[in-house]
Amino acid sequence: MTMVVGCLFKNEGIMVADSRASWGISLDKPEDMLQKILPVGFGKVIGYSGSVNIATRVISDLRTLIQRKKSWRIFENVVRDLQGLSKYNFINKSTDKERESGLSLILSGRTSKGKLEFWTFNSPLFKPELIKYNFTVIG
Repeated sequence: MTMVVGCLFKNEGIMVADSRASWGISLDKPEDMLQKILPVGFGKVIGYSGSVNIATRVISDLRTLIQRKKSWRIFENVVRDLQGLSKYNFINKSTDKERESGLSLILSGRTSKGKLEFWTFNSPLFKPELIKYNFTVIG
């Protein structure tokens, strides 16, 4: 089981995760080198637990949008729009088998005012939730 932890300390933060993945035929021989915290561009970082395939699609789409659209470089816009992007990939681009694992995300970045924030998004609705109490755990 994956665990990703996001912690805030005043206006600094840290995100940590394990690196093990097991699914399908690899249940007997799990993968121990999977990166579950990834930079997505312009000072934003995302961590995930759940379906690796769905997370890969969401993160790829997010990186593309951040690179191509200046509005996606603003953290508040990413928080606002990541719900729709994640929900679309979860419902329309994934199989029933992939959805069984679910998907949880932690997004971190600085607002336009310089404040560091952590937000969580959990399938199937991916409703954004601001971390208010200094830390969160998904997985």
